Amino acid sequence: MEIKTDEKEVKIEPEIPIDKRSDNWLPAKRSDLVKTGQGLFPRARHGHRLVAIRGLILLFGGGDGEIRDELMVYSTENGNWFKPSCSGDIPPGVAAHGMIADGTRILIHGGMLEFGKMSNDLYELQASKWEWKKLEQKGLKSGMVPCPRMCHSFTNLGSSGTVVLFGGVANKSDSPERIFRPDYYNDVYYLALKGGTGIYNWSKPECTGTAPCPRESHTSVVYKPEGRAQMVIVYGGKDERRRLGDIFSLDTGTNSWTELKPLGVPPLNRSLHSAVMISETKMVVLGGLVQRSEKFDQLMDNHCPTGKQIWHADDSVRILDLAADEWLDKGLQGDQQDKLSFGRYGLQAALVGSQIYIFAGKKNYKECVNDLVFLETKTPIRPVNLRLMKGMETEIHVAWSSIKTAEKYLVQCSPVEPKKAEKKPENSEAKSDKEDKENKTADKDKKDEEGEKKQEGEKVPSDKIQWHDVQILKHTGVGPTVSCEIQYYYQEASEGETLSEDEKAFLDAEKKWKKTKLTPGVTYRVRVCAINSCGRSQFSEYGSYKTSTPGFPGAPWNIKVSKTDLGASLAWQPPANADVIEYSVYLSVKKEYTTGQSGGPSTGKSNFTRVYIGHDAACIVSHALLSQAATSTSDSNKAAVIFRIAAKNKKGYGPATQVRWIQDAKIKRPAGGAKNSDAKKAK
Repeated sequence: MEIKTDEKEVKIEPEIPIDKRSDNWLPAKRSDLVKTGQGLFPRARHGHRLVAIRGLILLFGGGDGEIRDELMVYSTENGNWFKPSCSGDIPPGVAAHGMIADGTRILIHGGMLEFGKMSNDLYELQASKWEWKKLEQKGLKSGMVPCPRMCHSFTNLGSSGTVVLFGGVANKSDSPERIFRPDYYNDVYYLALKGGTGIYNWSKPECTGTAPCPRESHTSVVYKPEGRAQMVIVYGGKDERRRLGDIFSLDTGTNSWTELKPLGVPPLNRSLHSAVMISETKMVVLGGLVQRSEKFDQLMDNHCPTGKQIWHADDSVRILDLAADEWLDKGLQGDQQDKLSFGRYGLQAALVGSQIYIFAGKKNYKECVNDLVFLETKTPIRPVNLRLMKGMETEIHVAWSSIKTAEKYLVQCSPVEPKKAEKKPENSEAKSDKEDKENKTADKDKKDEEGEKKQEGEKVPSDKIQWHDVQILKHTGVGPTVSCEIQYYYQEASEGETLSEDEKAFLDAEKKWKKTKLTPGVTYRVRVCAINSCGRSQFSEYGSYKTSTPGFPGAPWNIKVSKTDLGASLAWQPPANADVIEYSVYLSVKKEYTTGQSGGPSTGKSNFTRVYIGHDAACIVSHALLSQAATSTSDSNKAAVIFRIAAKNKKGYGPATQVRWIQDAKIKRPAGGAKNSDAKKAK
């Protein structure tokens, strides 16, 4: 708000002057920090409000030169703004209102309708069908419905089903259409919510303790200390004379106020900022209007009645650890404090997953913006579901599940040194060439079939392996999976090659490197990690994949597993130019079910048993066989059944492809248990 003064009253130009022109939208523009696609993009504004519902960001109200009365929605999944077709009691345009999300509905309360005119109406939007409804309000006692106001806080406590309204400002002028005489509040109201639609009544608690002074344009968030009721944390804002930097907590269990005195260096006093909780204990404060000089902290000064030379838009991002009661001197993405791309006030923020989305605001007293940016708050999660897509003589194609918060991925691999053959005793009898050839062929088939089955039990710890960088992949955000074609990896060498700019992004440019091509018939361990501006994730569980030997078939690829009435349906693509004779499918089963075992007590380890052999590149594994499966959770929060599939030609079996079939629920085992006879029949 721009302030003008005389001796007796304060005239304030509204943040959103009312000029009811038709609502126009600009074509989508692309931000350098967030994809927006080709949809509509909202006009520049301030005094608006944002809430997040299931990956959608809902925007209502605010404006710049006119108040907006349309709902706009941004999808964080596809990066598009869209304007839903709404029905029902559509609310008028409003600014500096209260807005909360409750499941799939939103509530809007109060705000400024036009210059000098405030509202205390309450509207509900059912986002599942984009239907508005004006709600009737009642107080448990007379006078318990909040008066018309704007710039108040409206905070959903969540599980308790209560919304807390605090503070704000009203107009007490006898001529509200001409003069704004602010009347500041520090009252508290509770609004009880029903499940579905409708509301309960307003109530006004009798609060104790040290309450905040009357204020507006502050922020409030919800904090739940262990073993205590939910706390509403009120920060900053402004009263009649100055901007504020104090912090208060309202215990909603005892209705008592407490002023907090956090340790650390506090931010400058501010109003028109935004604040969000990014974890159970950390509040992030973004932007706002702050003083240019410590000499001046009052809204009005004889040398600058408008305040334009005293106040300016702030670009800081500060973190308050509520559990430690301390302002942190670190940022979200490292030791240094974070900054917005430019100072702004009147901005709004919403948390979606681990990303703080910030929309619009004012850069200065004249210029509004309409950019949408986000700030990442956490490192990405660990990549999961790493699998072989295709194996060839000198290439391995792998894929893994896409991670929304990743900006890029680092792929590494490590060749597995073959075990040295045992020396034969000197007095052993020499075998004939024919016998030797037959035995080698038989041994080769047996080892190729069983070698992959033994690999799970012989897994080497990841930190004991010498890993080599392969490449950095940019995260495109397209599709549920990310894939990488591995043809070579980098090794440190005495004489290196000239590095490209892309290679310098992940290799130490001060060292010398050479590319090493993949070799036929060698097993390579592969792992991947996700990277964003906050850092690097843990590496995935590694997978071991073998390049095909010349003459032998490659690994089956593009494996698809689905649930049917008969069991698990598997289908795959055959290796290229392999003249496949047959395929073998193996299932990881508990040791007690392994063919040849006596059925003794399980050791807790798994073995692989063959559940299909045939020429078709598809099969069904019965429920009886699936009941024997040893589910794995090493790379996912959900249990997974593990299959391996290998192809055979005239020379023998090639490398196997492993696939993890994620389970929604624990596999049901038939009464009495399944016996080994089912597995034998499959062979």
